[in-house]
Amino acid sequence: MLLYLAAGIALASPLNVLVVVIDDLGVDKVGLYGVGREEVPPTPTLDRLGAEGVHFTRAYAMPSCSPSRATAQTGRQPWQHRIARPLSPRGPVSLRLEEITIPEMLRLGTDGAYESSALGKWHLGSFRSDLFNHANDQGYDFYAGQMGDLGPSHSSDGSPMSYYHWEKNTNGALEWVETYVTTDTANDAIARIDAMEPPWFMWMAFNAPHAPWHEPPPELTTEPVGTTSVMRKYNAAAEAVDTELGRVLAHLDESEHADDTLVLVLGDNGSPPEAASPPFDETTAKGTVYEGGVRVPLIARGPVVTEPGRAIDHLVQISDLFATIADAAEVDLSRIPVDIQSRSLMPYLVDPDAPSRRQVVYSESFGPVRGPYTYARRMIRDERYKLVQKWLDGSETMHELYDLEGLDVEGENLMEGVLTPSEREAYLRLAAELPWRVPE
Repeated sequence: MLLYLAAGIALASPLNVLVVVIDDLGVDKVGLYGVGREEVPPTPTLDRLGAEGVHFTRAYAMPSCSPSRATAQTGRQPWQHRIARPLSPRGPVSLRLEEITIPEMLRLGTDGAYESSALGKWHLGSFRSDLFNHANDQGYDFYAGQMGDLGPSHSSDGSPMSYYHWEKNTNGALEWVETYVTTDTANDAIARIDAMEPPWFMWMAFNAPHAPWHEPPPELTTEPVGTTSVMRKYNAAAEAVDTELGRVLAHLDESEHADDTLVLVLGDNGSPPEAASPPFDETTAKGTVYEGGVRVPLIARGPVVTEPGRAIDHLVQISDLFATIADAAEVDLSRIPVDIQSRSLMPYLVDPDAPSRRQVVYSESFGPVRGPYTYARRMIRDERYKLVQKWLDGSETMHELYDLEGLDVEGENLMEGVLTPSEREAYLRLAAELPWRVPE
């Protein structure tokens, strides 16, 4: 805790940690970020959270849900944990049990001091009966939620599901539930805050505003949807998440844990093509490695934050949650016997002007899920330039280079013209730094 002492912060040590994952929420959908130019839902809870904490303006995830979740849970990249596409509902691929997840890291690093809960959308295991306990087998003491998305292929018997009729898994036991799923996840979070003894870790992953797009209960939004528009339904679902997150945080703030909890809220990938707000569109949204697909909101609040309301412009990525949580729990990651691709965000919370810990960030997608891998989409960026690499079934690799200075979305592909000396230097440097090859 020397970092905190140097900043004059007195902490009860170690901290509780609440991680909130909002499904398919890009920076264009959070007012705090000022990126979306139209069709931006009200997000007063997230905006307030940013005022009480700090928000990262250049945080990067993977292009889709399962890879981002696996990367956050392990502090490792898809080329290491092999989850690079959304997992098939009944396919053979799940996050491998030999991967060390956040609760397992906490257990190893604190001699079992932490109690852990995972709530909401899991989507790291397929939906075979032998994997109903996958979250528990990956180290969580308690799990309650939906194993994946709310489509019929993600139920145990192929039955249709919706936000109002869905199959809930509680520590491996299945039941059909009629409570609006966003509300149910919030209810479980409140119950677990009351039930867990500190120090604790909670992973709360909302299904919303991911498809299918169903109108939320009217009390969760400022106005009724009143239309079949996907954009309006998506925005209403995003507002409903913001409302229910506000209820969870209000309960946390009234509890005995309020002053000892680090809260981290993030999106798992960009907004979907059907609901992306300008400057993003269907060609740069979720599923792509362009800015609208991989740049996500990331907000942190807690007792280590010394300058509330600050925007932090350093490059960070979703794998950095792992080391951040280790820092909050005072875990020495050298005790964890795997290659961790994670850098703690804690120095930025203590001092927003701390030097950058990353010169580049990267994101990738490759598939098919089972392999052998026949295509890949990758990106790497530094403070100014971004390199996009595309590869398909052994064909020649295609490269795109963008100058992102002052921009929220890619502009001209510089590779279509003649590169200046500085652009060529950036291209060669970024291409050399890509830490990846097609896994065997």
